[in-house]
Amino acid sequence: MAPVLDTIQKYRFLAVALLVAGILGAKSLIPATTELEFTGTLSQLTAGASGVVNLQGEANEDLNVVLIDIDQIKTTSTAKTDEDGVARIDLAKESLQKAGTYTVQISYKDKKDEAIENKFEVVSGTPSALNSRVTFSQNSLEENQTALMSVILADEFANPVKGHSLVVTPNKNSVNVYTSEFVTNNKGQMNFSVTGNGNGIVSFNIFDSTEGQSILGNPALALNGTGTEPYSNEQDVVLASSGAVASFVASGLETETLIGDTQTLTVKAVDSDGFTVTNYTGTVRFSSTDSEAMLPNDYTFLAEDQGEHSFSLSVKFVTPKMQTLTITDLDDTSITGEANTRVVQSKDSTDEFNSDFETVDFDRTGDFDLVSPASGSYSTNSIEIQGEAEYGYTAIIYLNEEETGRTEIAFDNSFSYTLQDLADGTYKLYVEIAELDATEEITSVKETSSVETITVDTSAPEIVSIESDPKTALTVGKEVTITVLSEKALEDISIIFEGESYQMEETKTSGKYQAKLLMPTAEGDYVLDVLMADTLGNEAEYRKELTLTVGAEIVAPDTVVMPIENVNPTTNKVTGLTSTGDAEKVILSWEAPGSTNAIAFYRVYYGPSKDALFAVSETFDSSTTWMITELTPGESYYFSVTAVDVEGLESAQSDVISGIALAKAPSQNTGTNTPPIYNSTKPTANITGHVNRTPETGPANTALLILSGLATLAYMAVRKRA
Repeated sequence: MAPVLDTIQKYRFLAVALLVAGILGAKSLIPATTELEFTGTLSQLTAGASGVVNLQGEANEDLNVVLIDIDQIKTTSTAKTDEDGVARIDLAKESLQKAGTYTVQISYKDKKDEAIENKFEVVSGTPSALNSRVTFSQNSLEENQTALMSVILADEFANPVKGHSLVVTPNKNSVNVYTSEFVTNNKGQMNFSVTGNGNGIVSFNIFDSTEGQSILGNPALALNGTGTEPYSNEQDVVLASSGAVASFVASGLETETLIGDTQTLTVKAVDSDGFTVTNYTGTVRFSSTDSEAMLPNDYTFLAEDQGEHSFSLSVKFVTPKMQTLTITDLDDTSITGEANTRVVQSKDSTDEFNSDFETVDFDRTGDFDLVSPASGSYSTNSIEIQGEAEYGYTAIIYLNEEETGRTEIAFDNSFSYTLQDLADGTYKLYVEIAELDATEEITSVKETSSVETITVDTSAPEIVSIESDPKTALTVGKEVTITVLSEKALEDISIIFEGESYQMEETKTSGKYQAKLLMPTAEGDYVLDVLMADTLGNEAEYRKELTLTVGAEIVAPDTVVMPIENVNPTTNKVTGLTSTGDAEKVILSWEAPGSTNAIAFYRVYYGPSKDALFAVSETFDSSTTWMITELTPGESYYFSVTAVDVEGLESAQSDVISGIALAKAPSQNTGTNTPPIYNSTKPTANITGHVNRTPETGPANTALLILSGLATLAYMAVRKRA
């Protein structure tokens, strides 16, 4: 029995060993089922930042990674777990530029239907000066008018920056800014209402309270009111405070653009502080990350652009993704600017882009008219021509019957061409839609547009003459009329004088403008500036165009003789007063007036002007001839005569006449020739002395009176005898 039991024990041991071996072998044949899972996920990123997700799975396995952006466009890549089953997935920042919700899906390469996913948000970054902008509902603000000011914040990838609190402060006390909004909305926009008065330029400081700094330079708005805010060169119509051009600001592109949509681009040259460089005249070139994009031709800024130019319907993208448009100065390639837009097939598109786009059938109804320009006047040397025609043909531009340019019709049946450096003048413009052969020769003309007559006028208005009335002897505190002669029907002409703006009005005489100025209360020389603008917007500024010399008011001496207050009613006023110039004297004669009482003598009033007859001379008797001596030769004097009767009553004054004394000749002529009579009307004398009407006393004067009396008696005796 013992041998049998030993045998049984051996078989039992062998069975157990086989069972254990079988179990171990079977385990080695069962495939691994380690589950793929995230060990580190994303919740939020800033636009343009790279992201990382971490995973744990089976060792040394290939992974499939799919990133789905906010437009549902998928980007596929691969990864691999290491020997410990760990994987680190880096998401490129170039794929995370637009704000919104993203999804990253990760699976084993051979099990795509078992993917795990991580949703996360990409939020906008800090505001970018290149993509943020300020717009006004109108370019100028009239008296008591309200303009809408919109501040639109966007980051460097053109994402709207929402939730930022903005404070806008004007630099003029007469302008008010208010808003009912607290922060920028989902479009990055915050609106303000601007009201006020005055004239000139008001600039605004925009402070981002969220970022704690001012942004967007100092946008400005023209004031066309009638206020009289102090004027300073720093707030002139031309903002000359800008420095050298440092970059370009491009605006007008939508944050999201449909394939083939045509957009208008505005380019502004700015300095390092964001101020517009109004004197920029460089040449710029456009480029894009979209090699198929339609972009404007090279453009040379003109002086009248004032550092800013719009390229109407000149930009078009065709490749869906985030695209960047770049502006570069050809003379200094370090001066650049950018604008970003995301190009999509449709707003709800989930399809992959197919570059083989289909053209749109074109069927014209009606005459072939250009979209632009229309007949009229333009204040720019650059004219943009736009129109619609069938794709595949060529638009040939004619100016005054001569071909001046060609451009192909785009796939959306549109064309655009810019004429540059046009001289001032009138042009006849039309476009032919033609078919060309391989040598660019015209084989047929499909259609011809209507003719547009355009006038280019870039010349600023000029001052023909400017003068004041009166021209000289301007008096403190008095009103002076300024007259300017220029071209007719100016849109605006005003005078800046001592910190105040005076609007000039066109008179009944075409091209003649006038305004009244109030002279300062202090003596001195004062200059005035003239600002002018024609109906096309051509502006001119004339600095220190006229100097006004203002003096003290001339006050007549206390002895100025005023008109007679108590006029003798029985004696008529003297008439027929005439003057004759002689050597250093003027001889007067007149007609005797009618009088109830006998005339005893006459009083002669004279002085340097009609209003300053402060000198008096009395005749000896009723003779109607008298002589005023010791006068300055060449100076004008004014004279008036009254009659005094035997009772001492004085008549009203005669009309005032003028006379001029002659220079004393080397030898006096004692003949009877009568010297010429002078009748000047512009006094220039400055007489400060006067004649005292109260006779002096003393022996000498008594003797003179006795001699005068004897002479008078002798004269009367002779006349009586005669």
